Amino acid sequence: MVVLLVRVTKVIFQTPGHAIPVTQLVPGKGTVAIPIPQGWEGAWQTSFSATDCGPVGIRGEVKFNGFEDKTFYDVSAIDAQNDNLGVKFLYAQSGQGVKSGCEHFPCSGSYNKWDDVQTQVTEEKDLICEIGG
Repeated sequence: MVVLLVRVTKVIFQTPGHAIPVTQLVPGKGTVAIPIPQGWEGAWQTSFSATDCGPVGIRGEVKFNGFEDKTFYDVSAIDAQNDNLGVKFLYAQSGQGVKSGCEHFPCSGSYNKWDDVQTQVTEEKDLICEIGG
């Protein structure tokens, strides 16, 4: 499961080829839990529009039930290093472990270039995704 914490109303879009079960409207200052199928791997980004995902922004990326049944995750700024309105942080729901991402991009806490060493890992199956605005 991914729990989304948002500051302003946003629409969550899956990245093409990595279908999240639904495109999700999340109200400002709201929290929405999105159940994710076991073994799902993919990415998502945010938009202010329900009909247009807009330009590529900061993305949340995850692989559930990966190697040794662990969850791998990162915040990717490869395509939009100055997007401060999208995904901010991604981390284990318990708060244990490393937060991927940052408050203001660009930063050293996100995946910024190909082959960057920023992918985090947890044994937990639920993540928190903080979204800016």
